[in-house]
Amino acid sequence: MKKIALVLVLAALSLASKAQNRSFGSDSIDVISYTIFVDTIDIGTKTIYGCTDVYLQPKINNLQYVPLDLLSLIVDSVYIDGTKVTNLNYNDTLLMIECPTPLPDSDTAIVKVYYHGQPVMDPSTWGGFYFTTPYAYNLGVGFEAEPHNFGRVWFPCIDDFVDKAYYDMYISTDTTQMAVCGGTLVDSTHLAGGRIVWHWALNEPIPTYLASMAVGPYVCAADTFLGINGSIPINIYVAQTLIPNISGTFGNLKPVLTTFESRFGPYLWERVGYVGVPFNAGAMEHATNIAYPNATITGNTTYEYLYAHELSHHWFGDLVTCSTAEEMWLNEGWAVFCEFIYKESIYGQDAMQVYIKNKLADVIKRAHFDDGGFYPVGNVPSNITYGTTVYDKGGLVVHTLRNYMGDSLFFPAVKEYLDSLKYGNSNIATMRDIFSASSGIDLTDFFNAWVYREGFPHFDVDSMTIVPNGPNSDITVYLRQKLFGTSQYANSNRVELTFVDPLREMYSVTAEFSGQTGTGMFTIPFVPSTVLVDMNEKTADAVIGYNQLIGTTGTNSFPLAYNYVEITNFTDTILLRTEFHKVAPDPIVSNPDIYRISPNHYWRIGGIFPEGTTFTVQFDYNRTASGSTGYLDTELMSTATSADSLILVYRQGPGFDWEITPFTRAGNFTVGKIKATNGLPGEYALAIGKPFQSGLPESKADGFKISPNPSSDFFLIELNNNQGGIITIISQSGTVVYSNKINKSTKSIEWNPNGVAPGNYIVLQTADNGSKVSSATITLSTK
Repeated sequence: MKKIALVLVLAALSLASKAQNRSFGSDSIDVISYTIFVDTIDIGTKTIYGCTDVYLQPKINNLQYVPLDLLSLIVDSVYIDGTKVTNLNYNDTLLMIECPTPLPDSDTAIVKVYYHGQPVMDPSTWGGFYFTTPYAYNLGVGFEAEPHNFGRVWFPCIDDFVDKAYYDMYISTDTTQMAVCGGTLVDSTHLAGGRIVWHWALNEPIPTYLASMAVGPYVCAADTFLGINGSIPINIYVAQTLIPNISGTFGNLKPVLTTFESRFGPYLWERVGYVGVPFNAGAMEHATNIAYPNATITGNTTYEYLYAHELSHHWFGDLVTCSTAEEMWLNEGWAVFCEFIYKESIYGQDAMQVYIKNKLADVIKRAHFDDGGFYPVGNVPSNITYGTTVYDKGGLVVHTLRNYMGDSLFFPAVKEYLDSLKYGNSNIATMRDIFSASSGIDLTDFFNAWVYREGFPHFDVDSMTIVPNGPNSDITVYLRQKLFGTSQYANSNRVELTFVDPLREMYSVTAEFSGQTGTGMFTIPFVPSTVLVDMNEKTADAVIGYNQLIGTTGTNSFPLAYNYVEITNFTDTILLRTEFHKVAPDPIVSNPDIYRISPNHYWRIGGIFPEGTTFTVQFDYNRTASGSTGYLDTELMSTATSADSLILVYRQGPGFDWEITPFTRAGNFTVGKIKATNGLPGEYALAIGKPFQSGLPESKADGFKISPNPSSDFFLIELNNNQGGIITIISQSGTVVYSNKINKSTKSIEWNPNGVAPGNYIVLQTADNGSKVSSATITLSTK
């Protein structure tokens, strides 16, 4: 009867633990330390034999059962303080051990568990235990596991984020291999029979997901970092063949450490460590022993952001850990933000801004498709713990918080947060309160809008009035807020406005407002010609903007904003500001020739254009129904025939109605470009009007459909034969001006003939064996 009751309790506790996304044992015991012995690692059979001593203290008086998480391994025997336990139950997930006598909460005990088996991988293939000859290693989280902590795949434990403990590990290998674990290598003992036992000790407390072991043919590349608190060893363990790549790969590691210490406080771990593993889908921030893909140790800086990201977890995640998986933003969003900090410190402000712009463009385009909807970065459901929202949008939210507070308040608050909670846990509300208290800024509204709420705000200037005041101007700015992916307006907003005069003199202020609209009044030292909103991209709202000083004629590409501006007549330096707004444009007031306007985006072309400047502006359209394209125009162009009615509309700005502007179009029913032939500063949007307004010329040839033809700057070559091979474009004199390998699934290619002289050209498709497939003639006309 007692045994049946134990089984029923075990099942109920296992379900409760999964529902809470944490270990049930957290409420029963506090683990002080783990001593893990792994006697055998058989890579061929993917089997381990081990024993773990769990040194614990009960959290409840007269503890009758010790619950430990252990996943799909075979339990051989269990002892409590040296006494063998005969009454226990194990359901492949939770091991319930009956104490021979109840344990008082004032006492401690050592539970010794002997076990063996084949440690599992997460069903996602990210996380668990891996055997790839000649390596065996763990990754401490499982993307699909509940809870995500994955210490339990190789040792019995309290497997959640809040139970932190110290570690000793004794890992046995043959003489051709080495075991690398977290902490410091205490010693290595040679045994009879050609075995070595590697003893590692970690002297800082960590949760189980940060415990690590890697076995392989390792050698150590050693260095030292002189940190705030003294010298810290750097140990990078890789196979001998990768040693020559270490200096080129990790050349900026010490400058990154210096930056992180300057920004966040001292590195509080006993060593800086990386270990190379044959895993190519990411890295894992195991404490002092980061599992790092061999494929990224390339001898160059291509993957520098990755080791900076993982290193930053030794402040955000390892030092102060999120209390629950739902608040993973505290770990991963902040680590992505640290990528921005690394870029800024090593390569400068401009490089950081480019990196952030790329991140924001990707998040706006696809985060809600990657994760299956719009979610806040905080309190996310378990299935998107490791999704684009938490990571990339999360990093952008921290970037916005930095600029909202200002560096002089933000970074001291970060240091206070990390110092006051070091080696412990936090939730989002605790971070908010510490930052508020440290800075004196009430951050409630900010966290409500940016952390706890899905989607993005969008900030813009509706209009402004200018009143001369001696050499100055008194400006009243009317601000407004739109929404992308959310239904609630943000409050206590802070938006940087930059006023610009005809000589490109600039003056920036911060406007504050709440809700849908607001007003700001400022005195500035000149008469402005224009005002630019968030010119320096301090706020990650639903706008992608570019600033460019232009000193000549020619085409300027802004790919993340889906547009191109060609200066056709230049008189003086141009300050160009081009913006892609990922919100609905203002509605049409009264224009019967415009049937409907894009429901989800528009553009603004602004800046300072000296008298005599002329330009054209070209915009992309794409109705492909795909998350990779962000479903850019799928809703506007709901059917293929919508392209027949696609038009370009323009207005000078808010307060003006939309009108059809003269345009040309190049492309097909799915993708292409639409160009305003007489560019003007103002707002542009795609719309649907009367059919066949573009007059798009097309040329058909055997195997090809080419449009437009003739054209001065763009050709879309559609393939109809599914044969693959090579597309070559050849001048009449035989010069190859373009060549591109295609496969059988290629449906179309684009050719932008920059720098190619006008004239007739042959488009030739050849098969892989060199035989001709198809050809056609195109005409490149004068611009």
